[in-house]
Amino acid sequence: MRAKDKVRLDVLRGIISEVNNAAKTPKPIETDLSLLDLLRKRASNLEASGKEYAAADRQDLLAKAEEERKVVEEYAAQVETVSEDAIRAAVESAIAELKAASEKLAIGSVMKKVLAAGGALDGKPASKTAVAKIAGEMVKALEQK
Repeated sequence: MRAKDKVRLDVLRGIISEVNNAAKTPKPIETDLSLLDLLRKRASNLEASGKEYAAADRQDLLAKAEEERKVVEEYAAQVETVSEDAIRAAVESAIAELKAASEKLAIGSVMKKVLAAGGALDGKPASKTAVAKIAGEMVKALEQK
């Protein structure tokens, strides 16, 4: 890198190393969503390291970990995912289909319908946790009626 941004260079080298190591496992990084998971995990590890450095009163290492975490979060923010509104619309349509088929409304059945092959979010970078959260909220709201 011509800018001599050592922190960014170190972060990129670390990410490339983790992706290469993951390629040798049964679950390689193949999608944007799996890359996003890797970046989030790295950011949380850096945050935990920062807390340990703060407890040990190592301000130099704390500052370095904080800078690296900011760079990782910057890259994580650039990964495109499905918006919450699109997830909500897909979940609503899945619930309507399940009601029409008079099947039991449960979070699992809604998620299966939405994320399955040919489903509304099939192949799209949607977080399963976000889908589960929205499906849970909507199923609970329908059960309370």
